[in-house]
Parts: sequence; C-alpha cells; structure tokens
Amino acid sequence: MTQTITLFLRSTKSIVLSIILTTAVLAVLFGYGVNQVDSSATDNVAGYAWSSNIGWISFNCTDSSTCGGSAYGVDVSAVGLISGYAWSDNIGWISFNSADVAGCPSGSCNPSLDQVTGDVTGWARALSAPAAGVNSGGWDGWISLSGAGYGISVSGPSSGCTWGGFAWGSDVVGWVDFTGVTGIGEACNEPSGNIAVTGCVIPTGNSSCNVTVTWNSANFLGGTSVLQGAVQISADTNHPGTGLVVSADPDTDMFTLNDTLGTFVRLANANVSCSGVSIWTGASCGLLPTVTLGSNSNIIRSGETADISIGIDSNYGDLVCTMYGALTGTFTHDGTVTPFQNYSYTTSPLSSSQVVRIDCASAAFPMITTSEEIRIEVIPTIEEV
Repeated sequence: MTQTITLFLRSTKSIVLSIILTTAVLAVLFGYGVNQVDSSATDNVAGYAWSSNIGWISFNCTDSSTCGGSAYGVDVSAVGLISGYAWSDNIGWISFNSADVAGCPSGSCNPSLDQVTGDVTGWARALSAPAAGVNSGGWDGWISLSGAGYGISVSGPSSGCTWGGFAWGSDVVGWVDFTGVTGIGEACNEPSGNIAVTGCVIPTGNSSCNVTVTWNSANFLGGTSVLQGAVQISADTNHPGTGLVVSADPDTDMFTLNDTLGTFVRLANANVSCSGVSIWTGASCGLLPTVTLGSNSNIIRSGETADISIGIDSNYGDLVCTMYGALTGTFTHDGTVTPFQNYSYTTSPLSSSQVVRIDCASAAFPMITTSEEIRIEVIPTIEEV
C-alpha cells in the first residue's frame, strides 16, 4: 500500500511539473519573460543554484555568456534589498522583485540580505506559475528563502562572499541548493561595525580625564584594531555594554576602529576639554592668568603723569609681560611662589590722551596669554590771563 501511495505521489508531481514546464515554454515563446527582464550583467549576484527537480538556476546572464540576447541578473542593494531575475531552463524566470512577491504566503515578502548576519529572508516566485493561471495544476510558484530548519546564508569577504544553504519551492521546485551562488559588493556579507566614545572635562591642573569607548565589528577580512590616536588599545571584536574606560586628553581624543587587512574604518571623537577658564598647554590644563590695570586718575591735565597699578594673578614662573602706550618695557612675572603680585609704574608727562595696554604670555606655553588696557584722558591746561 505504501509503495502504491508513493508511486501515486510521484506520478502526480510529474504531471504537475510537466504542465508547468509546458506553460513555461509557451510563456517564453509568446512574450512573457524576456521582454520583462530589465536587470543587467552589472548585477552583483552570479553563479548557479541547483534543484534536483528543475535543475540549474542561473543568477546572472554572465554565467552562460548570454547577456547579448537577454540581460538578466539578481542584485543586492546597499541596504540589502534583493531584486532582479534568475533563469531556469525548465520553469523560466524566477523573480526577486518586490512587486512580484507581494502577497506572499507568510512573513516578510521582500527578499533581503542582512549584511551583518549574512541571513537571507523573504520570498522569490517563478513567474510561469501565475502566468499559467488555471493551467498551473495548483502550483503557485512561491519559493521560500528561509524557514524553520532551513535558509540561505552569505559569507564575508574572507570566505569569498559565497552563498550557501537551501530555499524551499514546494513539490514542484523542491529544495534549492545555493552552494554555487556568489556575490560581490553589497551581495557579500560586508564588513560592518561602529565605534562610540563619551566625552569628559579635565579639571584645572590635571593632565587627563576618563572616557568610555564602545564598539562592535563583524565580517572583517583581518582582525579588529581599536586605536587611540596612533596607539592600539584593543583587538577585541566587540566591546559593548559598559565599554572600555581609558584616559584621554585633547591630543589623544580621536579613536579609530579598523580592519587590519581591509579598508573598513570608523572614527569617533571624545571631545575632551579643559574646565572653566583653563586651557590645554600640551601637558595639562593650565589656568589662564588674569591681569588688572588701574590708575590714580583716568583724567589728567596736559603735562601731568599718571600712576598705573598692575595686578597679575598667575602661577606660571615665566609670564613675560610687555607694556605699550604711555608705558613701555617688558618684565617677567614669577608666580610659582606667590601667584598674585602688584606692580606700579608712573607714566611720563602726557600731552594727549593715551591707551595703556599690557600683553602677557608664558614663554613655555605660548597659548597661555592674557591682555588688558585702560585709557588715560588728557585735558588742556587752562592758563589764567
């Protein structure tokens, strides 16, 4: 009895397949198919899949050098969407286009490649089935690209970007083996990854603060390398969650994730800064000096002098200050012992209004600068007649 049922099922399958093959040939001969294909030899999927029921399935016209007669192919977009046509000599065009797979039996219809995991999902459809209508023998042409216990996976560049695994096309198409299919570019399980880093503020007088670096990587040609500036801080593939805590300063706040054998690179800037009114000296966050200028009188008569008081608050031992205007000359403020000090100067007799300005800069750290100015007004002397 079992043998009889088996023979019956085989016979039924053969009858349905014969109907489909006949329909497919007629569809191709009478215009359904070739003139609909708008893919090209530049599509990024090629090679052959195999079905023991319907034979070889070509994914690109370059497989058989037939692009001059009928340019077709399957393509994966930059976001992983699969489109285009494959060709079977027995059942005709197999479409991966979203319009042709709308209304699929279940799940997400659009065929797509997850370029991080390498998993292929969605549906394809043999176009000869809907074209045959009532003559299809009940076959709907659907081919599932993933399901319980089966699916298609794509390897990364280090493994040649090969496709593998199985799709299921019901009794007519059966299992489709993707072992002979390959991809390039977006049709490959592309290297991917990201890197992020927190920022921090360095307290005045300190040389660094702590930042947290997190990253992930997949499908690299070589190893993973994470750099802080030009120094490698990790070769771990992933470091999510709490991340890696490292010290940083404004000169070492750039972090890089790269593939040691490929061209994949991602950058992240930690945005490290100094607190308050301090500034990065190249060694630490130094407090900017402050200068105040005062005068015993901002208005004097012509021919009089003005007493100028200069207050400097700085802990640098080499703050060189230069005076301009009514005062000229240079002096050095040494604040290593006493940061705040007062200096007094007297101008020469003035016959016109003058601006007194002082510029101070550290000899060791030229970026440490400050300046201040005041204006001394001079009024004419009134002579009695």
